[in-house]
Amino acid sequence: PTSNDTASGLIVKATIETNTQGIGAPLYMQANGQLKAADATTSATSPCVALAMDAVAGSEKRILVHGVMVRTAWTWVTGPGTSSLIYLNTTTGTLTQTQPIGTDQVIQPVGWALSATAIYFNPSGIYLTHV
Repeated sequence: PTSNDTASGLIVKATIETNTQGIGAPLYMQANGQLKAADATTSATSPCVALAMDAVAGSEKRILVHGVMVRTAWTWVTGPGTSSLIYLNTTTGTLTQTQPIGTDQVIQPVGWALSATAIYFNPSGIYLTHV
């Protein structure tokens, strides 16, 4: 994809209960099977399993489960090693390139930067929590 707020990959439809952050927001699955904006403050609001492809919550909303997404609002850093990694952020509905470090916070790599405005989204099913 080359246009803003577009993606290529495994895109499906799901019910999103809460997403005030809009397109590109990381989402986690609740016990009822609905998705909600994720954050890394605790394992109760994670792990990230998808990115929102629609700006609002509701039923039959598109989500990116795996693939490439472009957002011109992003300003990712690329480079070797861990410098390109993208993590679930402690701020609800956002991603970061800074690994969370607080007690009980979740460290979950969700992909890596392909450019300043594109990520390869491949959320890890394995994540750690700080003790």
